[in-house]
Amino acid sequence: MRLLRLTLILLGLIPGLLPAQVLLDMARQSNRLGNGSYAAGEYNRAESRYAEALKANPLMPEARYNLGSAFYQQGRYDTAAASYEMAAGLAQDDASRAQAYHNLGNARVKEQKYQEAVEAYKQALRLNPRDEDTRYNLAYALEKMRQQQQDQQNQDNQDQDQQEQEQNEDQQNQDQQDQDQQDQQDQQQQNQQQDESQQEQNQQEAQPMEQMSQQELEQLLEALRYQEEKLQEERMKQKVKPRTPTEKDW
Repeated sequence: MRLLRLTLILLGLIPGLLPAQVLLDMARQSNRLGNGSYAAGEYNRAESRYAEALKANPLMPEARYNLGSAFYQQGRYDTAAASYEMAAGLAQDDASRAQAYHNLGNARVKEQKYQEAVEAYKQALRLNPRDEDTRYNLAYALEKMRQQQQDQQNQDNQDQDQQEQEQNEDQQNQDQQDQDQQDQQDQQQQNQQQDESQQEQNQQEAQPMEQMSQQELEQLLEALRYQEEKLQEERMKQKVKPRTPTEKDW
């Protein structure tokens, strides 16, 4: 076995110089080795074997299909889907092509790409309408796709509601800011009017006498003179008292 592997490796270095039959034999041998590794759960080693088979014969549909399965078992679903799709294009009969599309659908389900899975299962059923496994998987993918679309719609609605709520809150905040600003301006204007009124009142109370009119000044002086004269008369009355006449005995 080791000698055969070494021979395959050496021959693989110069594939262009080998007869077509030799290349086909090399591809089949590598594919069988890959199947053995796959059965043993050695998916990484199986991947290498299938890659060797495709190097010897790139158009080998079973090696391409098996490579997709090796990728699938390693969780590399997108790469597996690509291999299954290529295998479907290389397949020589409807049964093999249907199987490739079936597994392509399985890989898309793993990626939660349910719409693509549905299309793959439908294609498989067109080629093999009696495949109940594919029919079941199609129903499953359709239900998951419906749920996914409903979840997306709900999420879109929630996002829209959240956006509208944020817009309403922003508008309310803006209205409140405008109202606060207007209240502040009104208060400032009221304070200014009160200050001006108080200042005017103070100016009126502090008006100096020289700003009085001449007539008002003369009237004030006349009133002061009258009060002074009345005060003098009262004082004189208090100093001069009349004497009562008395009888004299001459």
